[in-house]
Amino acid sequence: EFRAEAVREVIDRSRSVADVARELGLVPQTLTKWVAAHRRTSAGGEEKLTVQDRARIKE
Repeated sequence: EFRAEAVREVIDRSRSVADVARELGLVPQTLTKWVAAHRRTSAGGEEKLTVQDRARIKE
């Protein structure tokens, strides 16, 4: 549930990985991996990142 909520904050609420990771005490790279894994499974194995997604991940 913790992981799912962290991923929802990034995907559904359009928050940056950096902000969510900091708030939850996570390493940003960990959250980035969780988000990418979620997108792969949700998109049927095809990961699609928007320009905004890529910018948020870089933060």
